[in-house]
Amino acid sequence: MSSTVLAAGGLFHLVRGPTKLEDSEGTARKFGYTWTDERQLTLILGHHLLFWGVGALALDILVECVIKDDQGQIIAQFNFLEGLST
Repeated sequence: MSSTVLAAGGLFHLVRGPTKLEDSEGTARKFGYTWTDERQLTLILGHHLLFWGVGALALDILVECVIKDDQGQIIAQFNFLEGLST
């Protein structure tokens, strides 16, 4: 799944994205960088880590959901890949 997202992003930047982000319009301009600008590289890396973390958390929530009662006993367990089990 992550490889598909990565490939889609690469194709988007190849087909529709600007050659240099510094020359783009809107918020994409702030992601232009040079290798010597440590602050800008930190901003870009930080954004990527945040998005990957949110994606990993969402995948974890979607893959398995457990419903427990007040005593902590499992009532139902849903695994996105396998279906509902009680």
